[in-house]
Amino acid sequence: MAAHRHSPMNREVGGNPLLGHSGRGVAGHPSGRVCAAPACATVLSMYNGSEFCSLHEPWIRRTGAIRP
Repeated sequence: MAAHRHSPMNREVGGNPLLGHSGRGVAGHPSGRVCAAPACATVLSMYNGSEFCSLHEPWIRRTGAIRP
């Protein structure tokens, strides 16, 4: 049976599990950031590029792809 591609059995010694197939690291933002909304203490994920948590993120209407 073949090992799953993310399995420790399939990692090179000293390899970084956050590197994808391209060898580039996962994009992220600084850890320890807190939501910018007043009185909100939610710690933001390193993958959240916003300054707000999902509850306080300003609402933007997205209707789909814009086509010429």
